[in-house]
Amino acid sequence: MRNLLSVFILMLPFLYMAQEDEKKISITDVYLMSGSNYMSTNIENVSVFQQMAPNSSILAQDMSQFESMPFFPKMGTSPNKSSSLLLGLSFAEKPHQSLRLGFNHSMGTYALTNYSRTTFTPYDTLTSSQTGEQIFIDSMSTTSINGTAFSEYLGLEGSLIFRSSNEARWSFFGGVGLSLRFCFNNRVNVTESTYEGVSGEYSYSNYNYGNNWKTENFKGYGYLSTSIFFPLGIDLRIGKNRDFWKIAHLFMELRPNLTIASIPDYTTVISPSMVGNFGLRITW
Repeated sequence: MRNLLSVFILMLPFLYMAQEDEKKISITDVYLMSGSNYMSTNIENVSVFQQMAPNSSILAQDMSQFESMPFFPKMGTSPNKSSSLLLGLSFAEKPHQSLRLGFNHSMGTYALTNYSRTTFTPYDTLTSSQTGEQIFIDSMSTTSINGTAFSEYLGLEGSLIFRSSNEARWSFFGGVGLSLRFCFNNRVNVTESTYEGVSGEYSYSNYNYGNNWKTENFKGYGYLSTSIFFPLGIDLRIGKNRDFWKIAHLFMELRPNLTIASIPDYTTVISPSMVGNFGLRITW
């Protein structure tokens, strides 16, 4: 959010230019919204992450004994933060239409990998004093390797909005929009964790003691992404009598979204997502 506020001053010249021709177009709204971006995430083979993080000592080890975790599908969904600071431009001849322009900030995980290896070593033998039955307890060591590819974005967005009413207490809106974003924080994180314990019928847990943890972080190259989205929402005017509350609106917005990005050392990603926003709209 601080990134959005810091660049808000860049919009001031457009305020003046738009007000010069009040008969046709005028700035009538300010939007501040924040929410979550539920985006699709590719579950990749470890070899892909070895290419994205070639200096990783974790990924450089022999991976032949590791297996992909079976409960991870080929595509996942991860929630990520999203926020926007926008101006609304209204058209005198089209009172139910407006154009929103401004800045957005978001972050997202675009790729994951998850591998593990479990080894068993004889640990102890229990012998029943009544039956003589022997129960074998093994020492168990599980090593997990996880990779996450993450990006943070700052960009411009614009959307054409169609609103059911400008005066009613409740209103509905929809539209279509485009955004162009620059990734300024592309990174790959790799973690290795080892859990040791005992397994067997009489052990209290499969993992009874000890763990080791190692993390590596690598910075990637910046890149551009383009998105098309379809805002759909409901708007509530907070008050009907007092002047201040009459100009303040709360709204909820859903954005079906499709993003295209060519990511260096990876691939071209075409990623569908659903953005859920709550926001404040000030109108005059």
